[in-house]
Amino acid sequence: MENKKTNPKKKQGKSLTKRITGWLHLWLGLVSGIIVLTVTLSGTVFVFCDEIIDLCGGNAKYVTAPAHSKKMTPEELLVQFHQQVPDRKAFYFDTYKEADRSFRVASATKPPKDNNADKAEKPKKKGRGPRGVFAYHYLNPYTGKVIGSTKSYEFFYVVAHIHAQLLAGKFGKTVVGVASIIFFVQLIGGLILWWPKNGTKQQEQLHLKLNPEQNGAGKTTIFIMSLDSIHYFRPYLLPLQD
Repeated sequence: MENKKTNPKKKQGKSLTKRITGWLHLWLGLVSGIIVLTVTLSGTVFVFCDEIIDLCGGNAKYVTAPAHSKKMTPEELLVQFHQQVPDRKAFYFDTYKEADRSFRVASATKPPKDNNADKAEKPKKKGRGPRGVFAYHYLNPYTGKVIGSTKSYEFFYVVAHIHAQLLAGKFGKTVVGVASIIFFVQLIGGLILWWPKNGTKQQEQLHLKLNPEQNGAGKTTIFIMSLDSIHYFRPYLLPLQD
């Protein structure tokens, strides 16, 4: 007669709660991860804005300095700029000590005038309002002549607003803040799942060596980044408590 051994307990299927938790963990992590990734990539590009702007300026950044000549004053150069580019309005400039560096002006196209606007209208709410297209113009500081221009200012203006608000204003800031909180909670759950249990440390260490992209160092780095995002967007999350 054969000895019948008791069958080991069969693995029971996942409960409804675990299935719902897993579904939420997957999709909340996916959506919040895409938002955090967008914010991170745009911030990474923005960090190098000065270098990229100089690269876009090309040869217009430099001029041949004539002997025994003085540079024009910034006020004189701005007058020359508005005479040559009358459809734009300067709002700041960069001047350099080097004799061969050009004078850089940041400007925006002027919004069209509304001749039919009623002067008796109520004052508008505070805000940026309509704006033109931003650009940099380079002027010869000795002659006042415009020698080049680039739209790099406009590009980084868009990148900065993608990073801060996903181009969606105050609502976008709130979305980024909420996504950062969700991503932060997901990271805590991932760290708890990753943390090796007693008796399985060697297996976990071997798994981490074979899969370095899943180790805790990467999770910790993103953990700190998500904390920074939550702190930055905290003022835009406070109104949600009201």
